[in-house]
Amino acid sequence: MTRLYYHFFEQPLSSQSLEFFLAKLPLPIAQKIRRYQRWEDGHASLFGKLMLLQALHDFNTNATLWDLKYSSFDKPYLPGMRVAFNISHSGNYTICVMTDEMQTIGVDIEEVKSVELDSFKNIWSDHEWRQINESAGPDAFYDLWTKKEAIIKAEGSGLNIPLDKIEILGSNGRYLDATYSLYAAGISKKYSAHIATPRPVTKIELTNIVDFADTL
Repeated sequence: MTRLYYHFFEQPLSSQSLEFFLAKLPLPIAQKIRRYQRWEDGHASLFGKLMLLQALHDFNTNATLWDLKYSSFDKPYLPGMRVAFNISHSGNYTICVMTDEMQTIGVDIEEVKSVELDSFKNIWSDHEWRQINESAGPDAFYDLWTKKEAIIKAEGSGLNIPLDKIEILGSNGRYLDATYSLYAAGISKKYSAHIATPRPVTKIELTNIVDFADTL
C-alpha cells in the first residue's frame, strides 16, 4: 500500500490545541517545533509529524516517533522497519507519503507562484526548457521542479544532487542509472505536488486529514 496524507491550514492553533498535539510527540521533537520563529513553519513541522504518527498506525507498524533516525544528509527514516516515508510542506499544505511496497520514496509540494524563469534556466534540459517556455504560466515550471525534488528526496542525498543531473521524461525521471516513476498528487490547483518511486505502484491512496483530533 502507498498512501499520501495531506493537511491544509490557514491560521494558528489555539494554545490549548497546540499543547495537546505537542504532548503526543517525543520531547526533543516538540522542543524543536517550539523553537521555530514563524508559527507557519512550526505548524508545518508539527502536522508532518502528526501525519507520520497516523501513518504508522494505519500501516500496522509497531514503530513510534522515538524510533526516528536521520541520515548523514538529514533524511528521516525508520531503521529495520518495512515502511518508507517522506514529508514535504509549502504554503498552507503539509503532506506525508508512506509505503510498504519499497524501501524509499520521495514527495515534494510547492505553491504555484510567479517565478523569474531565466534565473533557473541552467537546471533544465533543452526539452524541459521548451516545455516551460511553451506554458502560459508557471505551472510547467513547478510541475518539473516538484518532480525533480521528489526524486532528490527519494535518493536521500540532499543538495548533493544538482537539479540539472535529473532528467524528466513525462511520468518518469532519470538520475544516473536509476529510473523513477512519478505521480501527481493533485490535491489543489494552486499547488504542484509529486511522488517519486523507484518502481511503479498500482495505486496511491489519498487521505485528507481535516482535524487531527479526529484521528489521533
